[in-house]
Amino acid sequence: MERKRILIATKQPEEIAALRTSLVSAGYEAKIVDNGATALSACREFRPHLLVSEIELPKIDGHHLFREVKAHSSTRNIPFILMSRHRSVEERVHSINLGVEDYITTPFNVDEVVLRFEIILNEIERLEATPVRSSKGFSGKLSDMNLVELLQTLEIGKKTGIIHLQHDNDDGMVFVRDGEAIDASVGNLNAEHALLRMFTWSDGAFRIEFENIEQTRTIKESTSALVRQGFIFRDRWDKVAQNLPPLQATVEATPKLGKVEYPKEERSLLNSINGRSRIIDVIKGCHLDDLKALQIISKLYYQGSLREVSLDRKAGSKSETMEKDRTRVMQNEDNLSNIIVNFLNQNGVTANGRTERRHAQRRLVDRRSHSRRMADAILEGNKVHLTKSELIMIREKLSNGKNAIVMSQ
Repeated sequence: MERKRILIATKQPEEIAALRTSLVSAGYEAKIVDNGATALSACREFRPHLLVSEIELPKIDGHHLFREVKAHSSTRNIPFILMSRHRSVEERVHSINLGVEDYITTPFNVDEVVLRFEIILNEIERLEATPVRSSKGFSGKLSDMNLVELLQTLEIGKKTGIIHLQHDNDDGMVFVRDGEAIDASVGNLNAEHALLRMFTWSDGAFRIEFENIEQTRTIKESTSALVRQGFIFRDRWDKVAQNLPPLQATVEATPKLGKVEYPKEERSLLNSINGRSRIIDVIKGCHLDDLKALQIISKLYYQGSLREVSLDRKAGSKSETMEKDRTRVMQNEDNLSNIIVNFLNQNGVTANGRTERRHAQRRLVDRRSHSRRMADAILEGNKVHLTKSELIMIREKLSNGKNAIVMSQ
């Protein structure tokens, strides 16, 4: 079996000698270079399976190196990790938004970093072994169009097919026939609970495949009723979640735990944490429904029975780890792109007015917890990938021409 190659670019190689030793002991082939230009050349010669780079490098800095690597077809698929000494939250967010696989703060724990490298490389190996299936449909990001909006769109278009969703390493499916949701699945949840969980997903990716389905109907409510339920559920969820750290954050019980008498449900949830756990994992692992679990976690967090745990050795405050709610207002465009024109059968109907977009709350997601490559794989599963503005225009076209527009399968 081929040994995985890891290339590390650092201006002070002696500071990561212990990391290189641990990588070699773990079965990897590790190469260290001391500047960005050499790292760029080594990408073509050494052909690394993973590239790790400091931000502040001689000749070519880490951000420039990332852009150069991603600009060439022979190197753009190399997963890229940035590392630097503790920097401001804004700088870290900028680095993550570039699309890097992970961000490591130095000094670091060697064993933890080796484990993070292993997780990324194993994920990539698993994805490469999974064939990507192309189908007729479209794909996008859940931050641009969530499940409630997707169900509305397919209901108006009377479409039949499967909605695939990915969020935080979870995969979900919703089966739709003639615009009506008939079944849904996430893990071992029943259809109703699966839908409620997926209604809360605001980041990740979706893919819609238009195809005939033979699924037995288990959802009795109409799609219109489900959409109304989804709006209400998301509103309640967002109001509770806004008082908590990001759901990917790790929490632990505080020392006061053993001195307080808790109600049965709260005690059960606290016991399920078992040391340290991510909030989202606590919700998924307990026997309560998701919203009830989130409400209990919020109460315990407010009371001080739970506290956030930073995985970095030099952790910032809670206010630094939470991103402020942001509102984006999308402007309507005059003409549809060629993709939209080919996708929709307009029958001469033109769009009038605008569809008002609700405020979308964005949170900073730790790349170590959120599988960006898995989301990318879903987005690549369809030949037609739509941008946010194109998705909104599809909604506007369908809403304004509900009786005349027929979406071709």
